[in-house]
Amino acid sequence: MVLAALLLFESLGAALYLSRLISALPGHDALVVVLILLRGVIGALQFTAGWMLAARRPPGVVLAQWAVVSSAVWVLLAVGFNLAPTAIYPWWRSQAASAYGLYAVVMLVILDRLAKKR
Repeated sequence: MVLAALLLFESLGAALYLSRLISALPGHDALVVVLILLRGVIGALQFTAGWMLAARRPPGVVLAQWAVVSSAVWVLLAVGFNLAPTAIYPWWRSQAASAYGLYAVVMLVILDRLAKKR
């Protein structure tokens, strides 16, 4: 249930991120627009995976693994390489991306163990 709650919480963060930047889309380059919209898609995937994990549905673990990997790649690109606007100070970007990468690895290990139990 903790994994489901974390994914649902992250999906709320993605919704807030998208709602904050959706009005500013025309002022950004194409790559930035794609990354902003991709965050919304990843947020929807995280919400679906969290909901399925909470309901103990079989595809929940696989969707959660995809959600964690795609979110980690997005954080690496958007935050680590500074390709999309974020609220993280520039001098903390590499640390934030590294911390999220560690979080993603831990989540994937736990999800892998959960998948093997089923």
